[in-house]
Amino acid sequence: MIDDLPWLYWTAASWGGELSLAPSQLARITELASVRALLGRAKALDANWERGAIYEALIPFDGLPRLLGGSSAAARADFDKAMELSEKKSVFAYVALATTITDPAEKKRLLAQALTIDVSTLPSRRLTNLIAQRYAKALLNGAR
Repeated sequence: MIDDLPWLYWTAASWGGELSLAPSQLARITELASVRALLGRAKALDANWERGAIYEALIPFDGLPRLLGGSSAAARADFDKAMELSEKKSVFAYVALATTITDPAEKKRLLAQALTIDVSTLPSRRLTNLIAQRYAKALLNGAR
């Protein structure tokens, strides 16, 4: 049901975020499938919801190593779709892709691009974009 979409998305986003910060990520690897399933269902209901938010959330999961079901091509495709739907105003998409990239120069370029976005141009995403910009700054300054 389409009314369930925000619940699916925010449950997956918060669960996925918590997993990315968990001290023993390997012990919780089986939870990835559940988070992917929530995002998959949300995408099936309305892939374009909130101007690409679902694609943004998929970037880190699709950017995981191949053994964990990831694919750099899929992560890049998620990024491209999120950029298209948000009219290139998604700070989180830049940051999410940067966290999957191993090339330091490309990672730095993506994080720098995230900081150039005017967060006031997409009012419904202002808070999440501000948080993502703060994270981008921390990553550029050498934080995890």
